[in-house]
Amino acid sequence: MTGLKIKIKNCGTELMYFNYQDLTTRIVYTQVKLNPGQTKTIVCVNGSFNYNQTLYDINVLSSQTYTT
Repeated sequence: MTGLKIKIKNCGTELMYFNYQDLTTRIVYTQVKLNPGQTKTIVCVNGSFNYNQTLYDINVLSSQTYTT
């Protein structure tokens, strides 16, 4: 199965939240916390990664196709 491996960083000064569906387990994660300055890598189903772009300052550091 093919999805995306995404490395994200919270560039803002406040705690932010995002949602995604894990590629391997198919579990949907909602309201995942990302602290200011924190970086996280996720492997998700295409199109499932989302967050409120008007509230949060997130930077996608890398995004690549990932196959399980």
